[in-house]
Amino acid sequence: MPKTKQVLVARLVEQGLTRRQADRVYRSVLANMSAALARGESVTLRGFGSFTPRFRPFRWCQIPRDGEIVRIPDHNIVTFRAGTGMRQAADASPDDPYFDLLIAKRRRNTQQLLSQPELNPLIHDTQFDMGIAYREMGLLERGLAKFQAALALLNDRERGARYVRCCYMIGLCHRDLGEFELAAQWFSAGLEAPRRPIAERIELHYQLGLLFEAEGRVRDALTQLRQVQAVNPRFREVAGHIRSLKALRVAQAVHR
Repeated sequence: MPKTKQVLVARLVEQGLTRRQADRVYRSVLANMSAALARGESVTLRGFGSFTPRFRPFRWCQIPRDGEIVRIPDHNIVTFRAGTGMRQAADASPDDPYFDLLIAKRRRNTQQLLSQPELNPLIHDTQFDMGIAYREMGLLERGLAKFQAALALLNDRERGARYVRCCYMIGLCHRDLGEFELAAQWFSAGLEAPRRPIAERIELHYQLGLLFEAEGRVRDALTQLRQVQAVNPRFREVAGHIRSLKALRVAQAVHR
């Protein structure tokens, strides 16, 4: 079940606050965090994680589908790095999706790779593992560069597991950088790989659904998430997202 404002306020009420007090606490915390980030300050919640505002200068990027070079304008973003407590809680999930399990297995190699980066060979697995390490450190641009390097080391015609996992991780980096359109293109590129396991495909559909939901593209989001629900109704929080999107679609129809 997605943790909406109503759910979080209800949890505070269970701790002894009145609903008005709980709502005031919720609003005050978010308002103070937003104000600090707007001033360019970082916000750290011990055990939960840290939010850091960053300025992204303009840059050029290649669209994977057609090879077109586009200009990404400069913009401000907020990055989030999960704290130890949150990472441990997430790792303890009994229903870890396919890619999460793959990344958890490869995470074991990252500490040694970062201790002597100058000695790391320029091969696919090494570049990919370094990308995982940098991303988990919150160094998204370095992680993105390593995943792109890992992809470049593959055969041009390769569309197997290594190609798809690169598309997935590059998509996640773009998503975390606030570049939703590029993220969607990379997730879609992974879906276009032929004869891939259904576990891979539903994760990519899920990520696309979340991107479209964040952009307000209700119909596209429902299309992606329903494909996930058809295969695994309990996958992550897909049922909750679909309910929220249906409610939003009704509200939009009423106000037209």
